[in-house]
Amino acid sequence: MNDGLFPPPGGGDGYMLTPGVHGRIARRLDAASDALDAKAAGMPPAPDAGICSALVAAGLGLFCNSLGDLVEGLNVYASTVAHNRQVYENAEGAAKIVITPNRCGPAPAP
Repeated sequence: MNDGLFPPPGGGDGYMLTPGVHGRIARRLDAASDALDAKAAGMPPAPDAGICSALVAAGLGLFCNSLGDLVEGLNVYASTVAHNRQVYENAEGAAKIVITPNRCGPAPAP
């Protein structure tokens, strides 16, 4: 799945985005964050691992803390993608020159 991110026609450097790609990516990151957050809502009960119970519990605690960090990171990424959507749209709107293989000049009037 490419989420609307494509190489430019004819090859070369750069990329093309279909409309709404930033929103779809941000929603997927938010959904992943929400799903992980639901799983990491609390530390599991102490395991019955015999002599190793304390060690296993400590490992589970570290895992839960790391999962919480991952949730926070996904939230940051989702917010960044949503912000960059506006930056990208502003840059696209400000583009005044159209460059094609056969001509370079002002963008045609809509």
